[in-house]
Amino acid sequence: MHHSNIIHSMRNQFRRLAISTLLSKAVNLQRSSAQTVRGKGKLLNALLIPDSGVVQIQGMDTRDPENHATICTQIGMIFQRPQDQIVATTVEEDVAFGSGNLGLTADEIRGSVAFALSTSGLTTYRSKPSYLLSADEIQRLASAGVLAMRPLCLIFD
Repeated sequence: MHHSNIIHSMRNQFRRLAISTLLSKAVNLQRSSAQTVRGKGKLLNALLIPDSGVVQIQGMDTRDPENHATICTQIGMIFQRPQDQIVATTVEEDVAFGSGNLGLTADEIRGSVAFALSTSGLTTYRSKPSYLLSADEIQRLASAGVLAMRPLCLIFD
């Protein structure tokens, strides 16, 4: 294996380990060792409620409906089909949609949108119609929409 490939592989493993460690500190998932957990991402952001066991996000039980709104703002989720998350006709409007639903001020929304577009490499696509984006750009747009909401954690389904 080439030297740069080894370093790249090590960086990816470190990132996965760091994310796993950060996530394990924020999430407490109790289950029996024989139990298989399906839909883990949806369990973590309270889209699914566990049939048994307990899922807690920063001490909040996902089974308690009073916690759902708060949990959903802390755990951002990119669905397996990111095109299903696109809700607006332009890139900028789509990225702003989630932040607008959080009750942020116009200035806060603009700042979040600028941050998310820059982070996802979509700044130059700001006014482009979302239906004209490539598959890669749609993935980045879905990610930007979630990033604009500034969650503590991102989960890719």
